[in-house]
Amino acid sequence: QKQDIKDGGLYGTTLIDVQLVITFDDETLASLHTATLGNSTAGLVDPRYIYAASNLRYDSSNTDDVIINLPCGSGNPKSRWIPRTDLTAETCTNTLQEVSGNALKFALESSNDENSFLRDIVLWNNGDSGCDPLDELEYAMLIMTSEGCWENVHPDHLSVFDFTNYISSHPTANVIESFVDSGVMVYPSNHSMSFFEEIKDNRSLVTRVARYGDKMIVDQLADKLALNVDPGVLIALADKGTIMLENLV
Repeated sequence: QKQDIKDGGLYGTTLIDVQLVITFDDETLASLHTATLGNSTAGLVDPRYIYAASNLRYDSSNTDDVIINLPCGSGNPKSRWIPRTDLTAETCTNTLQEVSGNALKFALESSNDENSFLRDIVLWNNGDSGCDPLDELEYAMLIMTSEGCWENVHPDHLSVFDFTNYISSHPTANVIESFVDSGVMVYPSNHSMSFFEEIKDNRSLVTRVARYGDKMIVDQLADKLALNVDPGVLIALADKGTIMLENLV
């Protein structure tokens, strides 16, 4: 558990030990969205387009274990999972080989990922600790663990990106922009995922920031996205921040 600096049980703390931290949740993303789009109170010259991306999905363009890693794919694949509290042991089922189900279950249960909305795991596909080769191209499976049911989702589901350079330079950027009315971008259902896969790793167009639910030190975010020159953004972030011990972030 992360402990707020206001807790009276903390002693010997100096100002060097603490940082202003934000959590990428609906409230913070909405505030960041409003501030970076340069509304009348933000004092910005150029708008910024920073969104968590939702409705990212598997489709025929990205499920060959080449464009993105699948949960049981080759090498040591990293995969993303969301809790499915609406499902029980009777409904949280899959058609995986037993060894694959056991490997994914162990990885989910032993993960130290503290994000309460998402869980990223890495599978070590060697010896008895990995998936059965028959499941190499499986995806979107359900896994029941001691904590409950987990569903595999697209590896960038609810990742937070800065799309500013892309929107500034791309002639059809409104494909993204027009589907946004808060800090969460809903990727259009009528667009192939190949479009997103093509731009997401182009660092000249898109900057990967964090995941929905992650905590981040405000100074680090400001440095990473060059927000330091935008006082309205810093004020908006500070308003949503929490003072925490630096080594607990």
